Amino acid sequence: MIHLAPQRRPTRRERPGGRRLDLTIPPDPREIVRLRAAARCFLQRCHPAGCGHIADVLLVVTELAANVVSHTDGPGRLVLVSCAEGTDVRVADSSRRVPRPQLPSATRASGRGLVLVRGISSTVDVTPDGHGGKTVHAWIAARGEGPAAPAAGHATRPGVREP
Repeated sequence: MIHLAPQRRPTRRERPGGRRLDLTIPPDPREIVRLRAAARCFLQRCHPAGCGHIADVLLVVTELAANVVSHTDGPGRLVLVSCAEGTDVRVADSSRRVPRPQLPSATRASGRGLVLVRGISSTVDVTPDGHGGKTVHAWIAARGEGPAAPAAGHATRPGVREP
């Protein structure tokens, strides 16, 4: 289950010192390649010695951006905030529909993205934006740093909220 958060509070991963990338997701599937390239360059600048989670972040970016292109009518927004502990991926769109993971099927070409995102990410939640859209947040911990504990009140596993 993806956690629907009624209100997003700042977490320690959003503290000053994290580097930020902010891009528009055009409603064109061919642009996902450009988003991945920009995200890769950004992450390599943030983590020049490597951190082991870049490929995971790029997969999450690809899957969430593909959902915007496939399931909404307009552009979306990709924001990455990266620090030593990991990377926060935020993808906003204009759809009110909360994404629902589907069980993989041998007869469908799609439907695996959110299952992958949940498996890779330490936390996944969805926040309504107050204007009819939503933001999907995924936290990917840097490997070798150990799992970064989310702030109190945020999910430690998809669908589980800690006090």
